[in-house]
Amino acid sequence: MSRRTESRSGAQLPPPAPWGRGGCECCCGPGPPGVLTCPLGFRAIRPLLQPDRGAGCKRKVPAIVGCRRLAGPARLRYSGPMPSLRRYAEKDWPQFLQLDLETAMDALGESTEDERRKLRERWPQRLATQGFTPQRFAVPAAQLLVLEAEQGAYLGHLWLTETVDASGKRILEVTTMGIVREARGQKLGRLLMQRAEAEARERGIEDIELSVAGNNRRARDLYRDLGYETVRRTMRKRLR
Repeated sequence: MSRRTESRSGAQLPPPAPWGRGGCECCCGPGPPGVLTCPLGFRAIRPLLQPDRGAGCKRKVPAIVGCRRLAGPARLRYSGPMPSLRRYAEKDWPQFLQLDLETAMDALGESTEDERRKLRERWPQRLATQGFTPQRFAVPAAQLLVLEAEQGAYLGHLWLTETVDASGKRILEVTTMGIVREARGQKLGRLLMQRAEAEARERGIEDIELSVAGNNRRARDLYRDLGYETVRRTMRKRLR
């Protein structure tokens, strides 16, 4: 767990302490993931940002998947009061669930109130099937980080999962990443993505992947600016 640093311009975000594998207390929900282009092949990852059909929710917009080949080390810098990055704790469940649901709702695009209601009702169970309950984050090969303000306010989260592609190559997947609305526009999403890349480098992983809803232009612009490329599009049609 990283310690909170003093507020200063250009402060460097300290990396969290080493994580255990599969049972670590970090959060990366069964919700939406994100990533952009992979030259060595792509593993079909579960689109967490889009609800499954079993939840009664459908989307018209395409999901875009991509990955990035990591080059040299990146420095994590933030020009504001320095937030802290720590492991998920049981107390974070209400804030995580609210933000993760909000992210999933946004990814729905055009939807009915009944679809949104079903998504809200079934989301906790969907998380539980992955090993994530209010009391414990025990998703195999995953970790969940929480971004916290100096005053202790919940700013966002980053869920990372290590996977392998069809060729057996190790991939770090950004399963879900979210920033609360009140804190957006401060480059905190960029900060979390840089943390994800730093984690991949620490593990010796060369490629990082994520999925993003087709209607989430802001996120797509961020990922492209960070060097991600699209490797797959998922399209869906609603039959009436």
